[in-house]
Amino acid sequence: MRTVVRTVYIERMEPRDVAPEALDTWRAGLEQRVADLEAQIRPLSADLDRTKVQLDLVNKLIDIQSGAAATPLPPSVPSNGGDILEAIEKIIRDAGKPLHISEICRLFTNTGRAIPGQGTPSNLIAYITRGPSRFVRIAKGTYGLPGMASPMVRKRRRRRRRRG
Repeated sequence: MRTVVRTVYIERMEPRDVAPEALDTWRAGLEQRVADLEAQIRPLSADLDRTKVQLDLVNKLIDIQSGAAATPLPPSVPSNGGDILEAIEKIIRDAGKPLHISEICRLFTNTGRAIPGQGTPSNLIAYITRGPSRFVRIAKGTYGLPGMASPMVRKRRRRRRRRG
């Protein structure tokens, strides 16, 4: 059963023209109308959300079939730091030589893994430098396994003595 509320033009009305009971009735009717409209909108909103998701999935399938996949599938994230170190060690061992960090990053992401953190080479360097004996810095930005090549030796700067 619906309550029909008569529309009253408030801007032309004086407060004394309307009885408080009429305003209460009017408010109750409007509150009921708002509740009815919200109840009608909820299923439509949920249906709209589901339909948008389905449309997005169909668009992705079309992109995949046409060979123009817009976004690659998200790579799997390693579970802990040990997995990351093992993956980096395997990459360097398979290469058989020390690799620059940019090459390590490229090969790491090619394995389907995400670089932890912000996904920058410095995030992998943080993992590489954690284990003191697992990796050796061969040159600036180049890392290998122990025994691959001699590690980088820094030249000591000679200090100049100030006279005087």
